[in-house]
Amino acid sequence: MGGSLAAQFHAESFVPKEEVIIAYKNASRDVLVVKTTQQSMKIKSIAIFDILGTQVAQFSTNTNSMEIDLSRLRNGKYLMSYSLNDNTQKVKQIIKQ
Repeated sequence: MGGSLAAQFHAESFVPKEEVIIAYKNASRDVLVVKTTQQSMKIKSIAIFDILGTQVAQFSTNTNSMEIDLSRLRNGKYLMSYSLNDNTQKVKQIIKQ
């Protein structure tokens, strides 16, 4: 029972794409600041969903940044879905404290 086994592996380096949108909380208010990292990118729409998938807010815009008032939302985890002018669509988790 002899023989040989040859295996070939191929690996590609993974370079993550640069984030095109950042979101951060303004510590002095219940406001989430959302802005693009590239001047040519514009935010088309933002939707906020609770953990059960219910949409709790929606915004339409055509700007590089916007402030979202979170004061009426309960504390907890939410999902923020956004679309950009190049038709990029992504989801980010946000936490309301």
